[in-house]
Amino acid sequence: MSANNGHVTVVGSINRDLVLSCRTLPERGESIAATGFETHNGGKGANQAVALARLRNSVAMVGSVGTDSDGDLLIDALVSEGIDVVGVTRSNESTGLAVILVDNAGDNMIVTNQGANAALTVGDIDRTSETIRTADVTLVQMEIPLEVVAAAVAAAAGTTILNPAPAEPLGPLVLDHVDYLVPNRTELGTLAGVATPETEAEVLAAARNLGFAGTVVVTLGSHGAVAIIEGVIKARTKPPLVAVIDTVGAGDAFCAGFADALAGNASLPDAMAWGTACGAYATTVRGAQPSMPSRADALSLLPTVLILGTRE
Repeated sequence: MSANNGHVTVVGSINRDLVLSCRTLPERGESIAATGFETHNGGKGANQAVALARLRNSVAMVGSVGTDSDGDLLIDALVSEGIDVVGVTRSNESTGLAVILVDNAGDNMIVTNQGANAALTVGDIDRTSETIRTADVTLVQMEIPLEVVAAAVAAAAGTTILNPAPAEPLGPLVLDHVDYLVPNRTELGTLAGVATPETEAEVLAAARNLGFAGTVVVTLGSHGAVAIIEGVIKARTKPPLVAVIDTVGAGDAFCAGFADALAGNASLPDAMAWGTACGAYATTVRGAQPSMPSRADALSLLPTVLILGTRE
């Protein structure tokens, strides 16, 4: 992938992450002892913005943090990555928080408190509409109010990508303005109103149930990703074998890589491959934002990503 000079606006959440390491994830009602504790910067929106900046894009962030010290820290961190934070508002609510459990296999459980993320409004989108309208790609997630998601994708004039996490059923008010929908298999099941699809046939059936006219790109963890257009699988990618340390942030890295490639006018299979390389790298580093790849990081894994499908 050549160096990118695309402009991407990210609309989404900004959190402080509290990460507890444990040997295994707890069962319902079980108390366990942590083996380690770390704090990181996070939030799906901020993670994706950081990755896009490290992949050499011009990035603007639209979101909300509190007036507390965590808010100060998170804004300073975004600025240090070269991200335009004019669209980040300050709320009287506390800054968003995520408590994350990560086991020895790298699997995780996450509980979030929206805090200031829930205070982002349609008015904030209106105030930043020029930043959204002039972006090559607008990338949105769902750790913010649904009406704000709808306003953001409607305001975009360039390519729109929605990462529906955490997922909830979506109607035409949102989906009619989205070009690429990027769920994982669990989120796809929620969107389609079915059990989590396990097989490729179930993934395909769930995607067809959405009634979505755009492209559905389903991330499948260690199995890669598939792209579905009009009920037909158009491309598949398989990730390289890497030493997985922590899967937190892998989906965010995929979305950022995918958006980065589309901002550079890459084909769908190539954009998926770049996203897959970014996501694979993220699993090799502990923490969300610390694991967001640079262009060199992703390039080191790109040759080992398997692309199966037609190049458009």
